[in-house]
Amino acid sequence: SKLIASIYLNSNQIKFTSNKTFQNLNKLFLINLSNNKLNESIEFLNLHLLETIFLEENNLRAIGKNSFKKIQNLSVLNLFKNNIQFIDDFAFRNMHKLKELNLNRNLLTNISQFLLSDLYSLKILNMRQNRLSSLNENAFSNLKNLEILDLSINLIEILPPNLFFKT
Repeated sequence: SKLIASIYLNSNQIKFTSNKTFQNLNKLFLINLSNNKLNESIEFLNLHLLETIFLEENNLRAIGKNSFKKIQNLSVLNLFKNNIQFIDDFAFRNMHKLKELNLNRNLLTNISQFLLSDLYSLKILNMRQNRLSSLNENAFSNLKNLEILDLSINLIEILPPNLFFKT
């Protein structure tokens, strides 16, 4: 089992995973847990080769600071269609290789200036259909490689003057 490279557990009834569930899978590069009933903050620890995580269509409400700790090779993180209201400022820390982050159809109300600050390689950021009402003017300042930014269908009223100047 230590040779498993991809795990597909999508479309089940999974409510919980321990941070030890995948811990010895050193060759793992893809996890698909989409369309389950996950509602606890998830922790994936020490999966150094992991590149892709699909967690869309679950019931996640928050992303904690340890959810993706020590997963420096992550390239795609899909959190589409959950109930995420809160993401810790350090949840995406050291994720320098992340290229695609999908937070579409969640319940986020704001983006702090620190949340995305380590995502230097990010090319696609989808935050469509949340409840964003305001944007910190430094929220996107470190996203030097950003090519697609989708903030449509939110509650944004004012764009800060320097929001895109630093990007």
